[in-house]
Amino acid sequence: MEQIKRHFRVEEEKGKISPKDHFHEIPKKFLDTQKQNTVYILDVDGTLMPFGKNKITNNHILQQIENLKKNGRVVLTSNNLFKNERVVNLAESLNVQYIKITNPFYLKPSRYLLEYIKSQDKNENINMHVIGDWWAQEGLLAKLGGASFTWVKPYITNRQSKIINSINKTDINIYNFFHKVNNLKRGVMKYLFRK
Repeated sequence: MEQIKRHFRVEEEKGKISPKDHFHEIPKKFLDTQKQNTVYILDVDGTLMPFGKNKITNNHILQQIENLKKNGRVVLTSNNLFKNERVVNLAESLNVQYIKITNPFYLKPSRYLLEYIKSQDKNENINMHVIGDWWAQEGLLAKLGGASFTWVKPYITNRQSKIINSINKTDINIYNFFHKVNNLKRGVMKYLFRK
């Protein structure tokens, strides 16, 4: 299992790693280091706006999307198969692409989604970068598709906080489990192949 290319600041509490920044708090210096010809795959619910909302009300998020558009192409994705219309409207208002997922094989974290996005680009030397709030969806999507990944804190409302926080804790536990397994595997391989 190859180690994922991480581009996120983390907080560590009691040995568990979790994301530190919301989408609009990603440092500008990080955005400036991204290569040209990058396709940014952005999750919608929880990353750009709270679950179920219809539009982005935070001007900092809108500015962050404009900054990403300077370095490449922005593509919105959502695993919400039933409320595609609001995401289509969001993509049109932002002047970015939206991948409407109708086939379950293209749901995140399927690598087929990244292959589909790559196939739409004429440039063969394209860099893929996934930004999302769930490691078990967007993080694995990046890992399976060979893309880099930025993990952000979920953007939620007070009404959603109990449910989303419990889902988020589960997601953090999944990440930390894979992280520990990967470290253990590397340690065993170093031990077995030492000189």
